[in-house]
Amino acid sequence: MVSLLSFIYLLSLVTWIGGLTLLFLVVSPSIYRILSDELAQTLDYHIHATFSMIAPACGVGALVSLIALALAGAPAGWLWARLGLLVVMILLALNASWSLQPRAISSAAGAEAFDPRPDAEEKARREERSQRVGGHLNGLVLLLGLIVLWLSVGGPRI
Repeated sequence: MVSLLSFIYLLSLVTWIGGLTLLFLVVSPSIYRILSDELAQTLDYHIHATFSMIAPACGVGALVSLIALALAGAPAGWLWARLGLLVVMILLALNASWSLQPRAISSAAGAEAFDPRPDAEEKARREERSQRVGGHLNGLVLLLGLIVLWLSVGGPRI
C-alpha cells in the first residue's frame, strides 16, 4: 500500500511540475515564435486554461497521497514543509486559473466586433495583465514544486 501511495504522490507531483516546465520552456516560446501575436495569445490562453484544470487535480492527488502516506506510517521527512508547500501551490494554481476567468467569460459570451473606443483598449490591457499575472503565479508554483520534489527525495541533510 505504501508503494502505491508513493507512486501516486510522485506521479501527481511530477505530472504537475513536468506540465509547467513543458509549458514554460517549450510550448509558449514556440507558439510565440511561429504564430502571429494574436493567434499565439489565443492558443496560449487555451492551452493554459486546459492546464489550469489539470494542475489543481494533480495537487490534490499529491496532497491526499502524502497525507495517506503519513497516516500509513511511512517515513516522511520534511512532512509539514511538503504539506504546507503543496497547499500553497494548490491555492496559487487556483488563483492563476481564476486570473484567466475574465477572458474565459468574455470569450464564452461571443467574439465582439473590433471597437476602437478607449474602454475596449482598457479591456484588452486588463486581459493581458491577467494573463501575465497567471503566468507569474504558475512560475512560482513551478519553483515551489521543484522545492517539494527536492524535499521528497531527501532534502537538505541536517
